[in-house]
Amino acid sequence: MKCIHEFNICLYIKEINSIINSKITEKLKLRGLTQSQVTAIKFIGHFDKLTLSELSKKMSIKKSTCSGIVDRLEKANIFERVKDKDDKRVTYIKFSEKGKILSDEIKGDINNSFKEIFNGICQEDLEIIESRLEKIINLIKEN
Repeated sequence: MKCIHEFNICLYIKEINSIINSKITEKLKLRGLTQSQVTAIKFIGHFDKLTLSELSKKMSIKKSTCSGIVDRLEKANIFERVKDKDDKRVTYIKFSEKGKILSDEIKGDINNSFKEIFNGICQEDLEIIESRLEKIINLIKEN
């Protein structure tokens, strides 16, 4: 019977992830961005600048697909391509000024979504859930 609990836990985690992603995606669609564009924006926001190859690997998509996403974001003046100072063969993708502002706004949207999603759960319960999930992750990594 124990396997039923593990299976249900996995289903719950998957369902929670799906619901959260859906709610955040809906909020970000109001900005006229696709999920892939938001993902690219989040990675550039986190790493400051990446090559196209690095970004495509982090997004787990083909380089050609990533190039199309970057092209559209560059056309919208969110991204810009800049040559490396030391090696002109290397081109980085980074934010334009407009992109920096948009990235901050998206972070705010995501944080507000999290607050709305977890609004009915008290701080103590959130800390317990976080602790238990962290324990599960560590146990899975060890095995």
